[in-house]
Amino acid sequence: TAASGGVDNGGYMVVRGTSDPTTAPNVNGIYASGNTVAMGQTVVYVGTSTSFVDTGLTGGTTYYYRVYTYDKAYNYSSAATVSGTPTSAGTPTITAGAASALSTFTGTASSSTSVSVTGSSLSVPITATAPSNFEVSSDNSSWSSTATLPITGGTLYIRIAASAAAGSPSGNVLLSSTGATDVNVAVSGTVYKVAPTAHVTNFATGSITTSSIPLTWTGASPQPDGYLILVSSTTVTDPVNGTAVANDTSLSDGVGAFNVTSGATTGYSGFTSFAAGTTYTFKIYPYNNSGTNIRYLTASAPSVTGLLLPATPSTPTFTSVTSSGFTVNWTPVTGAASYRLDVSTASNFATFVSGYQDL
Repeated sequence: TAASGGVDNGGYMVVRGTSDPTTAPNVNGIYASGNTVAMGQTVVYVGTSTSFVDTGLTGGTTYYYRVYTYDKAYNYSSAATVSGTPTSAGTPTITAGAASALSTFTGTASSSTSVSVTGSSLSVPITATAPSNFEVSSDNSSWSSTATLPITGGTLYIRIAASAAAGSPSGNVLLSSTGATDVNVAVSGTVYKVAPTAHVTNFATGSITTSSIPLTWTGASPQPDGYLILVSSTTVTDPVNGTAVANDTSLSDGVGAFNVTSGATTGYSGFTSFAAGTTYTFKIYPYNNSGTNIRYLTASAPSVTGLLLPATPSTPTFTSVTSSGFTVNWTPVTGAASYRLDVSTASNFATFVSGYQDL
């Protein structure tokens, strides 16, 4: 507070010490800031203002002050006394929470995960630096390899970059600020493949038998993770992305499915319980990934049909035998469209009765 009688063209002088600076200034002595009145008693202010901020102090140390009024002849008043202890600045620290695992498909940035970051006793903003295949943001809108948070911290957002290749990227987001120990936030995720871009070629049936219809093909390029084969005695329904189809190799109900789990495989013959005389439609779909992340290429899927070979007829029997002819009888075969008949007088059918071959 200003002196009640004024300062007579003088002013105020403040003396500081780590103990009470009891030594009075010299009468008519002229002092400047930084001068000492006595050992350990430093002049820290000379002027006409009635306030003063002392800086550069050590936190936790008590300082003692004496404030003098002086006139134009540098006569000094008795002192007003005060003391104070600045708080300790503390150790600069950064703390952060954990990041959740991320996932996406190639070519698309993932959704973000958020991490709470706290800064304590920092003098410089916090810099977050992302590892390869990841990006960071302070607002969940602008993304880059680095982001800046205030000295008190905030929410840091992390995502997998759209440029990340298929696989399982991982690393550490580095949090740093001057004077603080760096903090690593572990990040990891999965980048799934998109649907394959090419179908197999030369999709065909192999050597069909009375109980099996084998399938062959030339593998797709680029090679997918695998192939799904669907078969039906009516119409094949395309699979749906995100829904894996379970293996069902028995065709007793007219439909079946099989996952060929290697894109390098070029054939399959494991379907069973075909119905004789029934035409089956087969389709093959390349896919990537598995489970809820499976992705199929369904457009223009290759298709082929197959029909079992009919069974061998039963041994023929003969009726109505005469000197000039007889009737040949056999049990009908399921699925047979017609029959061919040979007649021979030789048990090995080395020769045929004229006009009775391949009737």
